[in-house]
Amino acid sequence: MLFTLIACAHTTSSGSKEINYRQYNKLIKGQTTYKDAVRLLGNPTETQESETKLIAVWETSETTIDGLLVPFGSKVEMKKIITSLFFDRETKILVDHYQRTQRTVNGDKMNLF
Repeated sequence: MLFTLIACAHTTSSGSKEINYRQYNKLIKGQTTYKDAVRLLGNPTETQESETKLIAVWETSETTIDGLLVPFGSKVEMKKIITSLFFDRETKILVDHYQRTQRTVNGDKMNLF
């Protein structure tokens, strides 16, 4: 019995919407407030507070499956973007920030930065 599997693509996303570099580059230490960040990026996925800082995290995960069914040649690509912003707890002014992007294709990790 012979049958053919049709190639297809399926993408699933979770977390906040993806933050692009144009948005990220608008974040200015000592000037951007927490309210500005929420207006620009949407609601954070998670927030934490310490004695001196408010930490807001935006995390996006996306998985794309393209091709035939596993293990017959399908390609699985996973992408995760985590943006963490650190605000002074009292003034809610940005004091530090970073963004990390990670991609995994069929189990091979590639960190972009």
